[in-house]
Amino acid sequence: PKLPRVTRWDPKTGQIGPDPDQYKRLSPFDPKVRQIIGEIYQDLARVGPIDGILYHDDAVFNDFEDASPAALKAYAAQGLPDSIAALRAD
Repeated sequence: PKLPRVTRWDPKTGQIGPDPDQYKRLSPFDPKVRQIIGEIYQDLARVGPIDGILYHDDAVFNDFEDASPAALKAYAAQGLPDSIAALRAD
């Protein structure tokens, strides 16, 4: 299944979509993404001994990310504006 990706708001065009200059990342704001990631870790724990897991350094968003519907909903639930443009204008 196709899972929601991190998207960015392009201030020049007003468009929202994956950043063509970034590698594709799953949006952590989507419940299905979180479920699947959790299942991956559960599978790893069941498989056998693991000495460690190396996390990539891109656990942050730039000022124009994540503009996915699930992310905007999460921002609004915390009392923040529900668009990247409004967040940047604040």
